[in-house]
Amino acid sequence: MAPSSEIRQILAAGGLLAVVAAGSVGPVHASGAAGNAELAQGKAVYREYCAVCHGNDGRGHGPIAKASKIHPTDLAALRRNNGSFPAQQIDAALRGDDPVVAHGAPGMMVWGALFLSDVNGNEAAAAATRRDVIAYIESMQEK
Repeated sequence: MAPSSEIRQILAAGGLLAVVAAGSVGPVHASGAAGNAELAQGKAVYREYCAVCHGNDGRGHGPIAKASKIHPTDLAALRRNNGSFPAQQIDAALRGDDPVVAHGAPGMMVWGALFLSDVNGNEAAAAATRRDVIAYIESMQEK
């Protein structure tokens, strides 16, 4: 899954863009029901797009974390904050409509638009990508 050339240029130039991708992943909850294929896909997408800031282990110590205005969230400790996994909040961040300001713009840069672009505008396929990433992040939670 490779970013579109326009999005690659924005990322390469260090530009930040908040994009709202229509729709959501549908029901997202901490069920542990993701299969091995979904987790493997989620891990691959996470490693390609998320690990640069959040690190391979999700702790927020990726290679460009020190250059971020706001330190990347420790994704492996999300359940610790309130006892439940915030799947809907992660989905909102990935779509770009999370009200939290990160990286100088609302949402998580261009991920919602990028996932949508990678599947030629197919919202159901983009939602599946988000679901897989969310399932992988859930699998990273501290025990």
